[in-house]
Amino acid sequence: MDRPGPSHGHVWKYDPDRDIAHYTSAIEQDPTDTWAYARRAAWYWMKGEKDAAIADFTTLIALDPTDAQSYRERGCLRQSQGDLDGAIVDYTGSIALDPENPKGYSKRSDARRRGGDLAGAIADDAKAASLAPAWKLMRKGNQASAPRSARRDGI
Repeated sequence: MDRPGPSHGHVWKYDPDRDIAHYTSAIEQDPTDTWAYARRAAWYWMKGEKDAAIADFTTLIALDPTDAQSYRERGCLRQSQGDLDGAIVDYTGSIALDPENPKGYSKRSDARRRGGDLAGAIADDAKAASLAPAWKLMRKGNQASAPRSARRDGI
């Protein structure tokens, strides 16, 4: 896939293997480089190499156990592999670190719903909606109806 680059006429080539190699090299030079782990995890995920992405998010969490987003991302990967219990643990970890962010509640709600815990799913959806009223609209796939500030802020 070709994408226009930031400079005039430059075309950026989609090459996940090149980018994974780049971030692997950065990690070899500095094994505590959380940015490199996060970027490499994203590329692994885009390539469908979910186990490798989970491993990088696990390392990120070990390096920075206060990073709620890494818990959410790893939870998404676990959920996509059918590990609902692992996903719920990760979403719960994300919520503990960032209790005012509706994303953790929303993601945990989905995992709970898929696992048959409808009461827990409803409670999580209600909490997400209470934190960001526009969330309720966006969860229904109706992002266009959400307030512009909520769409802009990615809530």
